[in-house]
Amino acid sequence: IDVELTESCLIENDELALSVIQQFSQLGAQVHLDDFGTGYSSLSQLARFPIDAIKLDQVFVRDIHKQPVSQSLVRAIVAVAQALNLQVIAEGVESKKEDAFLTKNGINERQGFLFAKPMPAVAFERWYKRYLKRA
Repeated sequence: IDVELTESCLIENDELALSVIQQFSQLGAQVHLDDFGTGYSSLSQLARFPIDAIKLDQVFVRDIHKQPVSQSLVRAIVAVAQALNLQVIAEGVESKKEDAFLTKNGINERQGFLFAKPMPAVAFERWYKRYLKRA
């Protein structure tokens, strides 16, 4: 099970956040920091909280193949995450060019409309069965 917490959750009550994250980890859940880079995050938070992954906000992903500043920021975020042994997940991937850049630059997982849109559980089950047949 993956649990996603936003950056604002960490700063509102950092002691409580630390306790909750530790409890989730003890239960075997992976803890992900959602919407990374758009809120109040700092590098010290990455070192202080025992998270497993950061979810790169879609603001960095959108048209990344055409945005040199976003490209540099993503490369830097990936380097820091790798140094801290954190996975990096990109949100909002909508094109093959975005996916190619992210894959080439060390993003572990990608989410977005390129792969599938949000759907109810019943629809997901049908979608997944079709996906397995193609794989």
